Amino acid sequence: YVAGATVRHSHSYTLGEEFRRYFDTRVFHEQNKWMIEKFGKPTGEGVKFLKSELKYVIKNDPKSIIKAIASLGAKWTGYQSGRFYKKMPSSLLKKMSMFKFYW
Repeated sequence: YVAGATVRHSHSYTLGEEFRRYFDTRVFHEQNKWMIEKFGKPTGEGVKFLKSELKYVIKNDPKSIIKAIASLGAKWTGYQSGRFYKKMPSSLLKKMSMFKFYW
């Protein structure tokens, strides 16, 4: 145990992986509506994250702003797409999800 330890958590996802991860997150929310009812919607969290991400990139690595915007777009599109998973054929769900075995 080291009280002053620092943990850095990061992923190096491609845009497709970002999309799939957030697609799966929305599917999880859709399949577990009781959590939303009990704990509330994550309303506004996406906007907070967007602002935080852009502020960080502008301050620390302004050359990667296009990559950051593309990543945010993939996340948003994936999350929004997950809302319609019940209307999608399993062949499409397997392409849109990180977890093909689930479908």
